[in-house]
Amino acid sequence: MSGSRIYNCLIITGQDIFMRFKLVFRVEEDTFFPFNYQYELAAGLYKLFMLIKQNHPRYTYLKNHDFLNQITFSRIEIPKRVITKEGIKCFSDFVFLKVSLGFNDIASDAIWKAFSKMNNQLLIYKKQANGPMQVINMQLYEVEFFPPPEFEETMKFKMLSPLVLTKNSKAKKNKFCSLQEQDLILERLKDSLSEKFQLLYGHLPPIEEFEFQFDELYCQDRQEKDLYSLIKMKEGSGHPFSVLGILVPFKITAPQEVIKVGYYSGFGEKTSLGFGMVESAYRVLPRRDPQDKNEVPHL
Repeated sequence: MSGSRIYNCLIITGQDIFMRFKLVFRVEEDTFFPFNYQYELAAGLYKLFMLIKQNHPRYTYLKNHDFLNQITFSRIEIPKRVITKEGIKCFSDFVFLKVSLGFNDIASDAIWKAFSKMNNQLLIYKKQANGPMQVINMQLYEVEFFPPPEFEETMKFKMLSPLVLTKNSKAKKNKFCSLQEQDLILERLKDSLSEKFQLLYGHLPPIEEFEFQFDELYCQDRQEKDLYSLIKMKEGSGHPFSVLGILVPFKITAPQEVIKVGYYSGFGEKTSLGFGMVESAYRVLPRRDPQDKNEVPHL
């Protein structure tokens, strides 16, 4: 793997070993990224995740859906870019993608082994409306593993990809939760985290306290349209659909193990399509003065 470097370490929290890492890709100068690449990126990563699963016998018993439900990833980070009407023009030699898996015993060699079967590249095939197929070639260059944050029962997170929650499976219109539906969001989020937890640990989590609140100041400083992200999926196919996600930091109070599951496996629904990935923004410390409402940055 000439020209590649790797940081070989694992994320260890208590007795659990989970994996969160940043993939660094080399791209051609002037690479053009369409706005709605989410589904096509997920399709490219699907092959990677299935290769990882196949190489680990302890996970072969899981259905593909259950395995993927413990995975999430961020949007592609493009350091130097120009936004046009058609999409994003990249002026960087490298772009970044953060990926998180809520499983243990998956080491760095599994990542490289899977990518070696993909010629160390991630290909994004985007069908253009009334045009040719666009192929974005991202060559794997580096893998960086992240240490975990200090997990506590109350934490604040910011979104690396939109948070998606649906009202119910039968709704055809307005089926995605909005910021105004706080009680429903609380219920749906708790259900999705409990489901992920049960798959990992074999039992439902003992939740005595569960609170969730979006950052009100963040919302007040922005127009409503900037608090959401509407992503068009499978454009150019015969079955396109759209996903509405929320891009607002939030504070959550729950058992540490439940928060940990959300951090590694993603908060909300459709996490395997690259939704619900977060990073720690602030750690809420015990307040000495009940009148002190400031939150201390977690440095």
